[in-house]
Amino acid sequence: MLNNAHTPIVLSQRAIRVFSTDVGGGHSVELKGKLRSGHQVSAAIPTGGGSVYVGFNSGEWGGGLQRVDLNTGVVTNIERRDTKQLCDGPLNSDCDPVTGVIPDTQNSDCVLVAVGLIHLSISEGRILRVCGDKVTAVSEKSITGEVGDKWKMTEAFYGLVPATGGGFWGITYRNLYRFSADVKMEKAYPLPKLKSVSGVHLSRDLPGVIIVRTDVNWAVSTSGYTPLVVPSED
Repeated sequence: MLNNAHTPIVLSQRAIRVFSTDVGGGHSVELKGKLRSGHQVSAAIPTGGGSVYVGFNSGEWGGGLQRVDLNTGVVTNIERRDTKQLCDGPLNSDCDPVTGVIPDTQNSDCVLVAVGLIHLSISEGRILRVCGDKVTAVSEKSITGEVGDKWKMTEAFYGLVPATGGGFWGITYRNLYRFSADVKMEKAYPLPKLKSVSGVHLSRDLPGVIIVRTDVNWAVSTSGYTPLVVPSED
């Protein structure tokens, strides 16, 4: 379920259902094309409306991104492969799991997209801006891990969450990154120690968010526990 300029819509595998307070209660638009599936699915509508972007997370089997036109139902695959190498990206549906999609508040026709995977001790991820069919890498954090010799890798992002007061949070298995609305990293916070509250492990130690432990991504990535981030007014 999504909010398209204050109009609720529901996206299914076959149709878009648009709800309305008018007589008849809205209408449906049949999809023209097939939506993929994934262990996790995330979706967002740009602030300008018109389309919904749907990201799929299938771990080491990729996932990728699709766009659905809300007026016509046409489904479009969004890709960017800079070379002919097997898993080259930055957005390759065969290899890149999309773990989060949020509106880009600085660009009314765009969304921000997270990619993240840890597999066989190798970490890869980035944040992308997608405007129509144009895909641009806007943030990528280099890290070093031990795989035999030192191996240069990038931080795997496991979600994006709009922040109270503007900007957004980038979620990884070890840090939370606070970004400004123009996608500049403002601060990195190591994940705080979580406390059990009625059987749920969570923390309110960081400003503006509640952090909850989840293993939802563990089914498709060797990331272990990853945080679920809930914006708060604190």
